[in-house]
Amino acid sequence: MKSIRNKVTLVGNLGSNPEITNFESGKKMVRFSLATNEEIRAINGKTTTITEWHRIIGWGQFAKYMEDYGQKGKQFAIIGKKVNRNYKTKAGQPREITEIEINSIVGI
Repeated sequence: MKSIRNKVTLVGNLGSNPEITNFESGKKMVRFSLATNEEIRAINGKTTTITEWHRIIGWGQFAKYMEDYGQKGKQFAIIGKKVNRNYKTKAGQPREITEIEINSIVGI
């Protein structure tokens, strides 16, 4: 059962080109937004598309993969885990964000 704890699977399109960060230690990180769409049909038969935006982060090989293949609009399937992170703004206000950290990714 451990393998299914905190597991997220998403298929969607990149909302922007990936942002790559290279650290002095040699580590590489990627950040990007992923849009997933869901179609809902109302009782009257009208279909509405709902778009959800997800913040995605990845390290090492995933950052390199997205640097090589990621571009705005391209579709990807991602398996990862939900990560909550706290930080303070420049004005000192506390913020909490939720991100998906990549465990596996493939372009579709």
